[in-house]
Amino acid sequence: MKRKGTQICALLLAGMLLLTACASNTASRGGAESFSGAEGSTSASAPAEPSSSAETEPVSAESSVEAEAETMSAESSAEVEAEPELLATLFFASDYQYKEGWPQPAETLSSLLDAVSSAGYQLDNAILCGDYTYLKGLSNYEASPEESIAEIKSIFTAYDPDWDAEDMVFVQGNHDALTESLNETGLYEYEDYLVYVLDTQYDFPWKQGALGLEETVQNAAAEMEACFDELIADGETRPVIIAGHVPLHYSGRTSSQQGTGDNLYSSYIFNVVNDAATELDCIYLFGHNHSKGWDSYMGGSCVYRAVGDSLLLPAFSEGAVATDTFSVETLNFTYLNAGYLGYFSDSGAADTLTCTICEIYEDEIVLTRCSVDGVCELSADGAANPYSDDTGLISSDYYGTALPSPQVIARKS
Repeated sequence: MKRKGTQICALLLAGMLLLTACASNTASRGGAESFSGAEGSTSASAPAEPSSSAETEPVSAESSVEAEAETMSAESSAEVEAEPELLATLFFASDYQYKEGWPQPAETLSSLLDAVSSAGYQLDNAILCGDYTYLKGLSNYEASPEESIAEIKSIFTAYDPDWDAEDMVFVQGNHDALTESLNETGLYEYEDYLVYVLDTQYDFPWKQGALGLEETVQNAAAEMEACFDELIADGETRPVIIAGHVPLHYSGRTSSQQGTGDNLYSSYIFNVVNDAATELDCIYLFGHNHSKGWDSYMGGSCVYRAVGDSLLLPAFSEGAVATDTFSVETLNFTYLNAGYLGYFSDSGAADTLTCTICEIYEDEIVLTRCSVDGVCELSADGAANPYSDDTGLISSDYYGTALPSPQVIARKS
């Protein structure tokens, strides 16, 4: 929209200059003719001598102004072409799960798409970060996501009849059985961006400590590292969106408060992404932590950390099931929750249901969070966990701070 407005203003300015000059020239010529042609009047100067054939024909005022207008138009066009081009607009969200007291996820998703459309966005694709249904007792990769995924696809198709539902990315959550509609771990290539999916069950699971899954996470990290090393060696410039379900950061969910070491070995994944992000534009998306206040210190339902910010990572010891300690690491990549579609409870911080819009330009990436009411804050102020007091674990020094939408990421290339 910015480029279009610039072009229109430039053309209007050129046109106004042309009209003004033409009007001025016409008035000048008309005045001279009236003066010299009036009865009984005398010309103020002697008639000009005819030009010889050897003399150059004078350039008319109209031609001069037209040439100037053409030059200005060309300069404006060059300026427009030099501005960033919008390459793709993506929709991020997670946890399409109904819970009593909250709207049906289908209603929330439809309302979010209405808000996104009203804000002027035209979407190209969507990435959903897991958990498509909520059935009590079926939280260990047992519930089929197929019905919910079909519903999600139909909602997007209603939003845009030309929507390519088969091109969408659906990450497995810890509730979801690994059915054919879910994307397996690995790299998915698009013209202007890349998506690296982390399968939850077999690569970056939950309850890592309780189930002794350090080797599983190590293997997933090694596979990811090999992929990213190849991208870097090939001179890849497209941004890489890492779409997972389980977060990387430390919380009470990793600690003795829950006792399962939910993402105890996340440092293996973090180190790979953080190293690759010195060369690649990387964004890590997560879902999962939408209840029991685990992300209250990060901002609740609105979590965002930028390059250069600090992130707490679980510090584990051999044989431990959980940990009450963490390390503080500096981010080389962008880190955020995708936005929750189903419910959010016991926050103490933001508890808004949202999605995230990602605009990819040639020289920057723009991230905007939207609720059903329109654009909202990308990150909220942190707070203590009201469900399970975590002030003894996490100091307020590490609490998140509010950031408005949008936030702009400068691309490396």
